[in-house]
Amino acid sequence: MVDEIRLTGLGKRFNGRWLFRHVKCQWKKGDRIAIIGSNGSGKSSLTAIIAGYMMPSEGDVVLCNNGQTIAEHEVWKHISWTSPALELPEQMSYLELFEQVKVMRGFHASFSMDKMEEWMGLTPFRNQPLKSFSSGMRQRVKLILAFAVQSDVLILDEPTAHLDQQGIAWFAALIKEAQQSFIFVASNSNADETFFCNQTFDVTTCDRV
Repeated sequence: MVDEIRLTGLGKRFNGRWLFRHVKCQWKKGDRIAIIGSNGSGKSSLTAIIAGYMMPSEGDVVLCNNGQTIAEHEVWKHISWTSPALELPEQMSYLELFEQVKVMRGFHASFSMDKMEEWMGLTPFRNQPLKSFSSGMRQRVKLILAFAVQSDVLILDEPTAHLDQQGIAWFAALIKEAQQSFIFVASNSNADETFFCNQTFDVTTCDRV
């Protein structure tokens, strides 16, 4: 189990411009971290790097268990991540997707297939292809999978994007079901997304040269 996460000298550069540099942080089990910043500040890139879906230009992300570094090729087993940029397999139904992910990763004990369907409120659409879903419905599918997958670290990039007020209330209830030891949220300082966080990291304060 992941009980510590360290960023050491982390930096990311796009098209010759540094989004951030020299990021040095340490988080412990139980931390809920809001990574905030304006559009284009690099908050989504930072969360994608922590998730292992994007490579840094410099520095490292280190996950530890009892003081021992988790091997790089094992890190993916400990992380679940979702983002508005994440694509869903459009020809699948959400039920087919759930079944496939369950085989590949497994779900936390509190997330049965029936409970996931109940939580989403999309049971009438269980056999429809995901390409027919609205952006809000797709976001619900992404979020429920991120929470359900067996992982120690949950990383959410703008989780209330495309959600209406009912969906935002649903997200707030879903947070209470989280089983992960760490939760990261990338947000434009949106209280609907960061209300449960006990730490804040502002990407705009990072070095950019």
